[in-house]
Amino acid sequence: MDGNTKDIQTINFMRGLAIDQVNNAQIGHSGMAIAAMPAMYLLFKNHICWDTENRDWINRDRFILSAGHGSAMMYTVLFMLDYLSMDDLKQFRKLDSKTPGHPENTVTQGIDYTTGPLGQGIAMSVGAAVTETYWRANYENKKSQSPINYHTYVMCGDGDLQEGVALESIALAGTWKLDKLTLLYDSNDIQLDGKTSECTNTDIKKYFESNQWHYQLVKDSENIDEINKAIENAKRSEKPSIIEIKSIIGAGSPVENTNKAHGAILNEQADATKKHYKIKKDPFSNNEILKNDFLNFFDERNSKIINVWKETSEKLLNLFPEIMEIYIKGMFPVDRETLPKNFMEEKDDQLRNISIQVLKLFLERTRGIVVLNADLGSSTKIVGTDNPYSPTNRNSNYLKAGVREFAMTAIANGIVGTRILKAVTSSFLVFSDYTKPALRLGALSKFPVVNIFSHDSVWVGTDGPTHQPIEQFAMLRSTPNLYFLRPSNLREMIEAMAFGFFQRSKPVFIGTSRQKVKITKTPQNSVGIRGAYVIHKVSEKPQAIIISTGSEVSTAVEIAKELHKEKQWEINVVSMLCMKLFDKQIEQYKRSVITPKSIKISYEIATTFGWHKYIGSDGLAIGVDDFGGSAKEENLIKKLKLDKESVKKKIISYLEGKI
Repeated sequence: MDGNTKDIQTINFMRGLAIDQVNNAQIGHSGMAIAAMPAMYLLFKNHICWDTENRDWINRDRFILSAGHGSAMMYTVLFMLDYLSMDDLKQFRKLDSKTPGHPENTVTQGIDYTTGPLGQGIAMSVGAAVTETYWRANYENKKSQSPINYHTYVMCGDGDLQEGVALESIALAGTWKLDKLTLLYDSNDIQLDGKTSECTNTDIKKYFESNQWHYQLVKDSENIDEINKAIENAKRSEKPSIIEIKSIIGAGSPVENTNKAHGAILNEQADATKKHYKIKKDPFSNNEILKNDFLNFFDERNSKIINVWKETSEKLLNLFPEIMEIYIKGMFPVDRETLPKNFMEEKDDQLRNISIQVLKLFLERTRGIVVLNADLGSSTKIVGTDNPYSPTNRNSNYLKAGVREFAMTAIANGIVGTRILKAVTSSFLVFSDYTKPALRLGALSKFPVVNIFSHDSVWVGTDGPTHQPIEQFAMLRSTPNLYFLRPSNLREMIEAMAFGFFQRSKPVFIGTSRQKVKITKTPQNSVGIRGAYVIHKVSEKPQAIIISTGSEVSTAVEIAKELHKEKQWEINVVSMLCMKLFDKQIEQYKRSVITPKSIKISYEIATTFGWHKYIGSDGLAIGVDDFGGSAKEENLIKKLKLDKESVKKKIISYLEGKI
């Protein structure tokens, strides 16, 4: 490249700031930041449309750095746009800084998606692109210009394309023909432990084209004209587009083109690299002229687009007040008070059947919810409209993700991360293991996805232990900022979904049964469930309390009633809809539900891990702490001694030694 042009001067200035961040922290990843900076610079200078005065502008282009280890590069761009200060760059990877080791959307303005675990950024970009096509289709059906028509850009490295979640999502993006999705692939053939050829030999061009993507190759990452042309071509494509940009990792450094360049380029190596690019040796040297020229050009280019948008958007937004409600007012457009009080008869049923009836309440009241299912809609019952989302049916609220639980959940994070739509996911509860990395990243990102998973216990029966959740409840309950709820009846199902749909920063996970359940109704005088409540009350100060969840609650109530009749024992039953929500209540309420002097028993057909927090070290925990088995449901439950009569005998034996 010609080192005298202002573009190259600015790119090298930005490279220097990325090097300085890592060198100052003495840890980080310099290699990608150096190699991919030309592409990053051109993308933002000439293509990304943001409003720097209104940073939450609804129609801003979405950018996701899937290769989150290249965060120093992203922070440098945000510095150039005045989102970050030079002091922020100096605090890279330090406590409570705006520049953490990997990008975090809850920490740094200008970061829409938390990334770092490779591959998930690509999946979330698919979700962001789906959201744009969905709203664009809804507006176009009204024969009007859409005020939501942004582009989604994602940058990845070699490692991203080795993660299964990325490949799952790439297949869906091609199937769905997401025409405003562009992937910039920093292709340098090096990863942390060595050459990529030592562990993969995928033909990227053939792979993407076979998945119905538009493919382009830029042979030299320093050729800024070719990169710019490739991005222009991608924006015109009717397919999702990948631009493979061949680069040299850590280019210009003493360790260029080796796996050592993947990590930190420090001290003398950093000085040598800066010398190669003719950058001042002094750390964090600013160049106000280059910075201001970049920012002014960016704002001037985008102001024209933004002004046109402002002129036409108000009347168009009024056609769909959901967007105004969700984004501008920060509310979800369903008022709990508008829900019908008795919309269906409360009768014995499978809880999965009840869940879809409740979900339909919300789907009927807003266009703002989309449903994703991992090829199990006929079993989980969680579906949207009859005709699924497709290139010819963009305004459908039902996305079939295929057998791709991980991608489904990450795509849902991408959808919700736009702050325009709500998303529901569904599969079998045991397969929450497949979704866990995306559930965790969604919880960290504060993306309020509602996950409704069925087949929530060993009552799955003949499908066997591979399909029977045991330890998954404990995993979900232990995940920070994720709320696991297990409703036992219609009222609790409404409360659970309302809790999920009204959240702005908390993902919710709801478990439902496949087996038919004898329903115990919530007492009419129960005002708010608050995580747990007394569903069957015999006394204000009962001798014993059975704490149960989901499909086991009605059985617990039957047992309590029988023991009261047979032995005159006063036993209350508590329905523990959500442990985490109950824990947040005031102490007075908690003590009124789980009375301190009562003998305590927990009953849940899952691991007993975690229950002694409520029942004490000497309380009776009834559950299953081994894998299930393949048998008819009734036979398996009896073998595990979890049927009503076996549980009743355990409780009698325990209480006879206590009462």
